[in-house]
Amino acid sequence: METCEVLIVGAGPTGLLLANQLGKQGIACVVVDQADGPPVESMAIGIMPPSLEILRPLDLDRAFVRHGLPVTRGYVHEEGRLLGCVRFEGIRSRYPFVLSLPQRTTIQLLEEALQRWPQVQLHRGMELVGCREEGDRVVATLETPGGTNEIGAGYLAGCDGHRSTVRILAKIPAATHRYRPRFAMADYLDQTGMGPEAHLFFSSRGSVESFPMPGNLRRWIVLATADHRPEDDVSVICRHVHARTGYDLSGQEALWHSPFTPNWLLCRRFYRGRILLAGDAAHVMSPIGGQGMNTGFADAELLSDVLVRVLRLGEPLEAHLRAYSEIRRRAFRTIAARAARGMWLGTRTGRSASRARTWFIRAVLLRPPIKQRLAPYFAMLNIPRPTLGPRYVRGRPVGQTGLLEIRRLKTSAATQSKADTAPPLRPRKGLSLDEHLRVPELKRAYNERLFTRVAGKYGFVTLALSLGRDRAWKRLLVRALPEVARPVCVDLACGTGDITALLAERYPAGEVHGIDLTPAMLDLARRRCLPGVIFSRQDMCRLSFQDESVHIVTGGYALRNAPSLEGALAEIRRVLKPGGTAAFLDFSKPATKVPQVLGHIVLKAWGSLWGLLLHRNREVYAYIAETLRRYPDRTALHRLFDETGFERVAGNLLYFGMLELVVLRKR
Repeated sequence: METCEVLIVGAGPTGLLLANQLGKQGIACVVVDQADGPPVESMAIGIMPPSLEILRPLDLDRAFVRHGLPVTRGYVHEEGRLLGCVRFEGIRSRYPFVLSLPQRTTIQLLEEALQRWPQVQLHRGMELVGCREEGDRVVATLETPGGTNEIGAGYLAGCDGHRSTVRILAKIPAATHRYRPRFAMADYLDQTGMGPEAHLFFSSRGSVESFPMPGNLRRWIVLATADHRPEDDVSVICRHVHARTGYDLSGQEALWHSPFTPNWLLCRRFYRGRILLAGDAAHVMSPIGGQGMNTGFADAELLSDVLVRVLRLGEPLEAHLRAYSEIRRRAFRTIAARAARGMWLGTRTGRSASRARTWFIRAVLLRPPIKQRLAPYFAMLNIPRPTLGPRYVRGRPVGQTGLLEIRRLKTSAATQSKADTAPPLRPRKGLSLDEHLRVPELKRAYNERLFTRVAGKYGFVTLALSLGRDRAWKRLLVRALPEVARPVCVDLACGTGDITALLAERYPAGEVHGIDLTPAMLDLARRRCLPGVIFSRQDMCRLSFQDESVHIVTGGYALRNAPSLEGALAEIRRVLKPGGTAAFLDFSKPATKVPQVLGHIVLKAWGSLWGLLLHRNREVYAYIAETLRRYPDRTALHRLFDETGFERVAGNLLYFGMLELVVLRKR
């Protein structure tokens, strides 16, 4: 009997992406599919920027963009009048567009990429007919042209679509719903002159969607009438397109056409034992908006992380699978609700509905501040992609933390809502605050409790304490960094992600990591949906990055909060490449005694005031002054930089000398 670590059923986009991700990590996989070859038709055509970010570590993003057609604008019409335009050029992503790519090409590129991983095999013409768990493995029974075959695997991943055999055999329950609207779609040669632009035509008689495709093709999707018959697809499409848009398709041949009725499906959980589900096998949404395949890509990303951790790092299976199921179910509900709202808006017919839709689009959707959010909304940039903690560095799994973070994701909002009514933050019983700050492990624990408490108001507080100058200082820090083509950047103690966002903007082709010790802070940072940024829970004294693998390290108010300043600097030097840059913004202590005392009094009074106003606890922000008391003065700090192996290339005192911006280079 053939054996493998993971058996993947289904050679669609989700299954092939999962196989590539596991293959890159050296995990032995077998992919089986009932079909003899890739599909001829192309149902899904939209690849969103977050999906390209998922493909980037596999070096597939460029191939996808090369074969696809970037769509940078979408125009909205009602009854023949242009209402407005949604522009993707300005979104904060290294991929400022929606990529139009036929699903058959997506499958072809993912299948070709499998050849890079000798431990991954793809078998077509195999149908799953049974599966059973035997101890620590799953045994799958497959029907092949040559007879019945069995494969034993540590885990079985069902990526076999909305009619999933894996889901049925595993008896995983699912809620389903069938929408009332019916649609027909077809692909034609593009003779409209619209170019690489998408157009939505609304009218009192129904809607028409028109999307460009590579090879000078264009897809048309029409809202069909109740008496529509599948055999009349082409004539129905031609008639509705001409009536609602004015474009005549009757003299052209439809290269492909299909009717469809949107469905909704969501499994109660995405696993049972060692059998896992991803993509349409786990959930199905309305295809309006083109977000279904992209949701499957995000499933594959998180599921591959789970399997790597379980198979390579020995982390607990049940906890990770429960987290995977909860996170992806929550993401699906958000995305499916968006698709349903879009479908509802576009399927209202009648003159009254048309007038109301025109008013709503013009007066609400295309007016600030909503207009600025439409492009990121449709590009799925504001859909959180939580991870299980530290991800991969140069293709190798690193770190064994993150499980606690994932458990807290669901309860972080409740934790923050209770923070302001919590009792005053106190050091551990029997120990003074000074003793907590002196012992690294105690300081690490105290920091986590403190910043969990203040996370919800941290952004406001930093602005208040700095009299509104904090963001300008952080921009100054990022402007002081060198020009690097595709740098690996690490933002220490990233907090809510201010500097991390500036790094992603400064280096759009780079790899940006935001790390923090506090899950509540990371949760807030992830909600900013920064494209291309990987957030993970790490201690700056125990970084999971490989030696000399990072170009740039930054920190805003980070070093002063390090459990061990010497340990943090040693770790920073370890991960930096030779000549790499480290830049820090933090409170600074003068070398002479009198200014030190005066600064301490002012800072403690100012912090205590805001602690009382926001938390009814003066100790919360007075902590800043206490950490500064044990922090080296400027002269001693610069000497420590030199002793650790850094040279100071730039420095700037700010805020009446109370803060310092320093830029270092690794010798």
